[in-house]
Amino acid sequence: GGSSGARADPRATLPGGPRIDRAAARVSTLPSYHYFLGNGVDAVLIGRSGAMSPLPACGLDRCYWYKADLYYADSRRFAPEEDIRAILQAAPGGTNFQLAPLARAWYDVRDLAGEPLALATSEQVFDPASGELRTVAWFGPRRLEVRTVLSPRLPALFFDLHADDEVIVRAWVGAGTWPEDSEQTNPVTGVSSADGEYPGLTMAIGSVSCGLYLIGAGTAESRDAGHDQHGAWTELRGRHVRWWAVLESTRYPEELGARRRLPAEPEPAAPQSGGEIEIPDPDYQRLHSFSMYMFQAIQHRHSGGIPVNNLRRTYNSHLFWDGAFVQRALLEAGYVAPAREAWRFLGRTREVAAANARATFDAPGLHWDW
Repeated sequence: GGSSGARADPRATLPGGPRIDRAAARVSTLPSYHYFLGNGVDAVLIGRSGAMSPLPACGLDRCYWYKADLYYADSRRFAPEEDIRAILQAAPGGTNFQLAPLARAWYDVRDLAGEPLALATSEQVFDPASGELRTVAWFGPRRLEVRTVLSPRLPALFFDLHADDEVIVRAWVGAGTWPEDSEQTNPVTGVSSADGEYPGLTMAIGSVSCGLYLIGAGTAESRDAGHDQHGAWTELRGRHVRWWAVLESTRYPEELGARRRLPAEPEPAAPQSGGEIEIPDPDYQRLHSFSMYMFQAIQHRHSGGIPVNNLRRTYNSHLFWDGAFVQRALLEAGYVAPAREAWRFLGRTREVAAANARATFDAPGLHWDW
């Protein structure tokens, strides 16, 4: 994750949450990556607004909602000269089967006259202990504080938005890929408006059916709801606006009806295992904490399996190597001396890794080859 600008007040405090400062938000002029939230079945990428975005992160993944085991055959063929991260088309049943980009959940902001306000800049902090992403965003002159949480046990994404002044927020859900995304084949084979008490959509991905819904979760005034070619929407007005986006799937029967079982507030994430490990270097400690969150976020909560390539490009199983899981396993097993030597190896080769990162990716940081 990262920050998209430098306009935010570095002393700002999010409601009920940590103070955001420039060091924590890692303000950078570099293009930012999206944030990953997962609960072992559902996985979402979240952009600069604290919701999903059609903008690709550093030219890679756009924001989508995925589910473990919902793959589809992608008929595209990348040419290596077009994309250095190309995945060549494989034989049927091969590696061209990708996790399906199922849906999108986003919002837009309007003033009380109904005029849309564009996102100007934002700062974000992710807390791996709670799984909460906190965003301070400016939409024109309006300052918004957004808390984004993926339920640890339900297929539900929670948005909690505070504004300095009353605003109109239109919350959206859409099926399949963004219209701007010409890189991916849309896996959705059918879509229609949902019948029932909540605005939403029903859609098919081959033989699997999904329901995509919006449910208000606060005291904000509900103004209107409907659907159009972009998706389903509900419009809320107030200074404090909360809502859920829900993606139920027949692949997981226990999810059906989740829209009627939503709590008023997301339940806390499960405590991280290995949290007793303290690393003196703050950067490595942050990497370790995020790696622990990622391990629990993508490990299937029913089968225990870990995807080899859980998202198309940005996030994959390299996370566990890059997150020093070898060293962690040695430490937790009580083998302190071998773990120390593994860290010392990285320290001894740091300069080579920095040169490798510049040569391979034209980027700052460290990159060790296999």
